[in-house]
Amino acid sequence: MPLRLLATQSILKAALCYDGLGWWVIPIKPGSKKAACSWKRYQHSRPKPGALRQWFTRRSAYGVAVVLGNVSGCLACRDFDRAEAYECWAGQHPDLARLLPTVRTGRGYHV
Repeated sequence: MPLRLLATQSILKAALCYDGLGWWVIPIKPGSKKAACSWKRYQHSRPKPGALRQWFTRRSAYGVAVVLGNVSGCLACRDFDRAEAYECWAGQHPDLARLLPTVRTGRGYHV
């Protein structure tokens, strides 16, 4: 199977999985955090599964983003733009730092 097709299927699977968790999913432009669609309406109206399939199969270069807040079950993310800021927070909240999923980003961390 061609690598591009595998990547498309993986992105679509991730989008459908997140949608199944009740998270509102939108496409983002390649290599960016910018929405690839007018996403303001998705702050109040959930994308339909057909839209997800269209976004993440026809435009396979798109990435997946989740709209945070009430629409996604109060899902939240702390964005630390500097590693030092995360380390300070983690030092003050060691139990949370151990418990919560954490991802290293180019500049800092997402918790």
